[in-house]
Amino acid sequence: MRIAIACGGTGGHFFPGLAVGAECGRRGAEVMLIASKKSVDQESAQGEFEAKVRFLPAVGWMRGRRVGFVLGLIRSLLQCGLWFREWRPHRVLVMGGFTSLAPALMGRCFGARVYLHEANAIPGRANRLLSRICHRLYVGFPVARSAFPGAEVFATGTPVREEFGQPLGANHAEALGLRPEAPILLVMGGSQGARAINELMLEVAPLLSARHPSLQYIHLTGRQSSIELKVMYQRIGARFHLAEFARESSILVRLATAVLSRAGASSVSEYAVSGLPGLLIPYPSAVDDHQRFNAEAFVRDGAALMLSQSEAVPEQVAQRLESLLFDQSTRISMKAALGRWSSANAASRIVDDLLGSPESETVSGGESSQPGTPKGSGGRRENSRWDFEGWQTQI
Repeated sequence: MRIAIACGGTGGHFFPGLAVGAECGRRGAEVMLIASKKSVDQESAQGEFEAKVRFLPAVGWMRGRRVGFVLGLIRSLLQCGLWFREWRPHRVLVMGGFTSLAPALMGRCFGARVYLHEANAIPGRANRLLSRICHRLYVGFPVARSAFPGAEVFATGTPVREEFGQPLGANHAEALGLRPEAPILLVMGGSQGARAINELMLEVAPLLSARHPSLQYIHLTGRQSSIELKVMYQRIGARFHLAEFARESSILVRLATAVLSRAGASSVSEYAVSGLPGLLIPYPSAVDDHQRFNAEAFVRDGAALMLSQSEAVPEQVAQRLESLLFDQSTRISMKAALGRWSSANAASRIVDDLLGSPESETVSGGESSQPGTPKGSGGRRENSRWDFEGWQTQI
């Protein structure tokens, strides 16, 4: 079976698509990954499905760039048409983002079944519109089902690469110049919201290190100068590792004791699978404020702490991070809550359905109709947020 996966635009779209693609490949399917020409996609794609990674000239919708968007869409439609004429996919899975439209439309034109994964708690307008031409939808947060009335929706969680759930050796910390026995704070600003997090850490890190001299830092700075941060970490005498971008982010997440982060759906899913306690500061300019809704879903269950960007003053941030790093009762309860949100099997659930359709297209809601759910389980998985009741998942 040939499966095309459109997953470009940001790492939050690409890496979940990569997780599904890897699972498809393990089961013998041919996979084409379709990404954008943005540098984050091209860097993320290095070494992955080398013969079948394709890059579209699509660009996102922005005010004042309508002509560019339309021209990019036309070029993308033509390009997808050429690819799909030569390599006819049986399934097209789109992971959201601006690279999804052309593959979804051309997939329908070439007779493929089209599927959409919505990772966020609040689906964006583009995905709500795109869902109308899709045969089935997958959602990362069960609450997102309500945005797609009348559609077949499978609450899978957001796919995460399998390495996030695997143990890690002490040599990885040493390779970064860190001590494996000492606590590590991971700081991740994301591709868009790194600047405010970086500026915040210039004041937070000195507070934390003054109280906890053994604390170490891994800081992904984004595409901006890290000179100020390097000088600051050296001045306070902390062990640290700085990088603009980490292709192997799974290693950093598994090394960390706690994380300070934005609240992208892919990121919080990775923290859940890895059991990493976090303080989330949602990116305030995210479309439809979706990061706030993602964070609030975790906070309600005790799976994360959250501060808005306006609330994130240095002392408040430092106090909350201290509880995540050093308060064992807080860490134990949060890790248990994260376990209930773990979507370690999301890629497997999606591929079960992709490879099983169209035979599984008509779903009655019985226990045998749920892809990836063992018979006799009544559609439920113990100790998981994914308490399936047929296709109509409610939590």
